[in-house]
Amino acid sequence: MEKTLASLLAILLCVSLTAPALAAEQGYKVLYQSELNFRPWSSYGDFVAGYSSDSESCRILRWTGSSVEETPTSYRYAQLESERYAIVNYSQVIDLRTGETVVPQDSYDSISVNGLYAMGRKDRDEGRELYLLDLANGGEPVRLPDGAQSFGDGRILIQEDVNHNYYTDMKGNRVMTLKEGVRPHSYTNGYTAVMVVQDLYLAGYAIMGMDGMYTATFSHPRFVLGDHYPTVYYLDAPDSYVSHEGLICIGERTEDESTCERYGYADIQGKIVIPCEYTRESHAFRNGYAVVIKGVGQERQCGLIDITGRTIIPMGAYQALSDVSSSGILWAQDHNGRLCVLEVPVTGLIDAPYAAYYGEAVRWGMDTGILEDSIYRGGVYGPLFKPNEESYILAALGCIWNAKGKPAPAVTPELVEDDGDGINDLRLMIQWSKEQGLTWGDGSDDLMDGVKPITRGQMMFYLWKLAGSPAAGTVSFTDVPAGSEYAQAVAWAVERGITSGTGNGAFSPEQHCTRGQVITFVYRAMSGK
Repeated sequence: MEKTLASLLAILLCVSLTAPALAAEQGYKVLYQSELNFRPWSSYGDFVAGYSSDSESCRILRWTGSSVEETPTSYRYAQLESERYAIVNYSQVIDLRTGETVVPQDSYDSISVNGLYAMGRKDRDEGRELYLLDLANGGEPVRLPDGAQSFGDGRILIQEDVNHNYYTDMKGNRVMTLKEGVRPHSYTNGYTAVMVVQDLYLAGYAIMGMDGMYTATFSHPRFVLGDHYPTVYYLDAPDSYVSHEGLICIGERTEDESTCERYGYADIQGKIVIPCEYTRESHAFRNGYAVVIKGVGQERQCGLIDITGRTIIPMGAYQALSDVSSSGILWAQDHNGRLCVLEVPVTGLIDAPYAAYYGEAVRWGMDTGILEDSIYRGGVYGPLFKPNEESYILAALGCIWNAKGKPAPAVTPELVEDDGDGINDLRLMIQWSKEQGLTWGDGSDDLMDGVKPITRGQMMFYLWKLAGSPAAGTVSFTDVPAGSEYAQAVAWAVERGITSGTGNGAFSPEQHCTRGQVITFVYRAMSGK
């Protein structure tokens, strides 16, 4: 029994979380403005590195949540590579949290840092022999195969020759061999952006999944020149990677342009999501936002957009120095060159951008302690929410129970001593749910029935039952019979603005709820909004 209860905990949405409160509103806030005139060099997360007007030494500044602090050591050079590590003095890696050196200077000829790993040459005499270091766990460097080029998102690119490439995992095991003539730019989030070469000519660009199949292809202008020249989109090589939001930077060329000067964003199927109206200096998406730029030279202006293309920070209001961090921080300069810290709303979960339909609900769940951070954390890239995965019945009930403040049941179930796995919370939630008439399965309430997907009809019934089963009007959906057990629940949910159906007059009561839908329905029902 204890093993069964413990295994069920892995699916629950809802245990406590300490998270900083953030106003759930669109726009941005100015948190800090300094008189410091600062020339930025690089930035990542809550850190920025650069030079002040009175010093030639590179300084690293950190936003603490209330003020900007300078790290005690200055450097000749500092390149911030992750939210934890920086390369300083060209060949030394430091831990930004502690300031300690994790890779000594001159022990490697060159180092690139990605998440918790570093890659570089051990010394100048060994040529292109590359080694991989595990910065988090230590140990001896691992010799990489000849032809190792770069790594990202748990994959290392190996180039046998210009037309033959393959990927290995971080242990050196081959995981994908690319077709002949396919030349990858980068690998992130399960996809790689590639150039396709045929007969020594560039035939186009594509997005490829780990199965080796293209999800989208982009033509190259040289093969469509002529009287009927269409608009042609192609991948912008420096930023051609798929973001956590599923967007990729693309460029546009038209008949009278010899170079691409306008850039926008497409999804992995190649559909244009945000029109091409920015310059090539615009950034890729990160944490639900992208820094975009219009104009060049004296006319150059920065702005910030979300995944819908909506303007968050107007063009020209500030000069952005960084991407938006996972905590919602954006380093910037005002018109007088003063260093500023701006804040925009983020959910704190990398695959749940604030602009998504569930974004505000997820932020509310984080702020109120409904969502548990560690359940969604994925590797070294921060927490995940997995909004499109199906939610289980017990997970949805757990979300509701936590949103209600974890009320105690009338009858206390048998609890265990020294509960380090949260089994007691699960028992209390199950007992409370039964007392509220929130059951599942065929009436036997077998625990394993609770790990079946919850349907939209069930979800509305649970929320309606907890609201006191109020009377509602006539249900208007063609697929919800008036006499069904959830008809009044669905009608009530529509009146409360909890749901509007799935389109074309349907509600889809038997359709499984995703995790994004569950937290959104709970938010709309219980937040008072």
